[in-house]
Amino acid sequence: MPVLDQTDLLKLSELIEKEEAEAARLRVDADKMRDAIRTADKWTPDDLNRLDEAYKPSDHKRDQIVQMRQQYNRLAGTPADGTQLPTNGSTATSPASQFSPFDPGERFTGSEPYRRFREVVKAGRKLDVAWLSELKDGVEVMNRKESKDSNFGVRQRAVTLTNLPWSERQPDQFVPLAARPVVLLDLISMATTDGPSIDYQQQTARTDAAAATAYGTLLPEHSLTIINVNVVVNRIGTWTPATEAQLQDEGQLQDLINADLMGDYQRAVEYQIVNGTGTPWNGILNTSGINTQARGTDTWLDCIHKGITQIRLAFGEPNAVGLHPTDLQSVTLQKDAIGNYLFRIGEPPNIWGLQPVPTPVFPQGTGVVANWRWATLWTRQGVAVMASSEHSDYFLRGQVAVKAEGRAAFGLKRPIWATALTGL
Repeated sequence: MPVLDQTDLLKLSELIEKEEAEAARLRVDADKMRDAIRTADKWTPDDLNRLDEAYKPSDHKRDQIVQMRQQYNRLAGTPADGTQLPTNGSTATSPASQFSPFDPGERFTGSEPYRRFREVVKAGRKLDVAWLSELKDGVEVMNRKESKDSNFGVRQRAVTLTNLPWSERQPDQFVPLAARPVVLLDLISMATTDGPSIDYQQQTARTDAAAATAYGTLLPEHSLTIINVNVVVNRIGTWTPATEAQLQDEGQLQDLINADLMGDYQRAVEYQIVNGTGTPWNGILNTSGINTQARGTDTWLDCIHKGITQIRLAFGEPNAVGLHPTDLQSVTLQKDAIGNYLFRIGEPPNIWGLQPVPTPVFPQGTGVVANWRWATLWTRQGVAVMASSEHSDYFLRGQVAVKAEGRAAFGLKRPIWATALTGL
């Protein structure tokens, strides 16, 4: 295999910079048209269509830049985030760097209550007495700060086979199947709270009024439409049955907590962020004031871009588009008139330069393009894991109920920077 000349990387880097400058120039031209439309007394559908078309060249250029950066990273031997890849073809570097520092299962089995429980059992006391005295009060496996800083531990992911260049993938390597990854939690803002509810200000509209003004004349007032929103902190949790033998087996118990309970909890939070109907909170799709873009007779890509334009008219800039996996498939498999795929085969798709977030929490046929940083999850209590036989006839069956629960609240601070895409 020929050795890659560093000059080639330099040329590609310079080309990327040139394309970025061109994309910025095109964006400035489109922004000028947007400002002109906003200052007009009345907007017409033709104005919005012209604005949408004006932004497409810069967005298409941004789309190309994303692909060029991916090419650069492959040639340089680094994944998309720029971190160094292992050179031996393994799926990760070391246990210490592979995962987030905290492991909920290990936290539970390494806790003092669980250690005392094991010692009591070994001493011959009955299991029901042991877990009633030691485990019923629960063990906090993830505190509030960790849930905020690590986004439930999903930010720091292992380097997987899909990150490795084809030349470094080995035929005997595989990526185990897993439950749906928690992806929305990577995008939203995370915070903590000490109260039973959250009061925050939600900006629903704004009117720019800055103008050249002579001295001695009042400056025009910048107008904001702000409403105060209160959202109650709610309990979210799940439980699963386990046997007494599993409770005494550290390895099985860790897997039960990590793969099942924590995953279920996190996906429930993610679902409520999108679809919540007031209990425990209003999700994005049920938040008053968000934009709506119906597909109608538009193409998939045109519909998404018009949703982006609605956010830009409010001086926002989206950073990702959330779609049901089936809808993303429909977008990705689009072909031109002669049957060629619009998206390059084998490449992670990006839509108008935005990261697509495929997850079943979005209803099929409905997506959301937004600046997700203005969506916030406040954590009141980290996740606690508890075990007890006080359920149904579990005591007689030699079973226990293991539950995980936490307390949190959610809010969308800038509804005008989110667009629901319907009819996809």
